[in-house]
Amino acid sequence: MKFLKKPRHFKDVIEDEMIQTYAGKASKKTMDVFGISLTILGLIFLGYKRVHPELEIAGYTLLYSICYMLVLYSFFYYFYTRNLTGEDGDDKK
Repeated sequence: MKFLKKPRHFKDVIEDEMIQTYAGKASKKTMDVFGISLTILGLIFLGYKRVHPELEIAGYTLLYSICYMLVLYSFFYYFYTRNLTGEDGDDKK
């Protein structure tokens, strides 16, 4: 029954490269699907602005939020490629 008890202290959390790769691919795919969906929805809202004028504000809000997301993604991509890789392209760890 000793093995059913929770350990009291963790020294280190081990995370290998495969988990990091999967997390990176999952977040990239999420950004792709979310970005494309909001872009299409924003354009649809702008298309219906003559029928429903209140949708124009929502459409612009969605499109500007996608622009902000792309700028933020570019900043973090630049930051991580500059700070986490060495001059020869190898990871700094």
